[in-house]
Amino acid sequence: MKKHVIDDLTGVTGQAIVTAILSGQRNPIQLAQLRDKRIKAPEAIIAKALEGDWRKEHLFVLAKVWAQYQEVQKQIQACDQELWNYTRDLEACTKVIKPAKVLRLNPQLLGAEPLSNPPTKKRARTKTSKN
Repeated sequence: MKKHVIDDLTGVTGQAIVTAILSGQRNPIQLAQLRDKRIKAPEAIIAKALEGDWRKEHLFVLAKVWAQYQEVQKQIQACDQELWNYTRDLEACTKVIKPAKVLRLNPQLLGAEPLSNPPTKKRARTKTSKN
């Protein structure tokens, strides 16, 4: 059973290896040398994981999925740019004014049950002495 040695194909190492595979590289040692220094697995383990059968149909599917992934990334970037432009424009036309006074709404106007009046504190009576 092979262990996953690179968890994220969208990272630096994963992208470099997939790109190299799609460019025709099949040598697992050369592919493993593309690993980023932050990958904990040694090159030998990565190379071992990259050994195998490079079947034509698998490479075809990899190429199609990789192209779809890249297209989705472009669409996400376009959405991010549009949102950034929108928020920038919104901030430019928004005026900061004095905050409005907080009003307490009458619950009866909203159709809620009337609140019972909270108990009021009664003042203790003090006796005054007549001298």
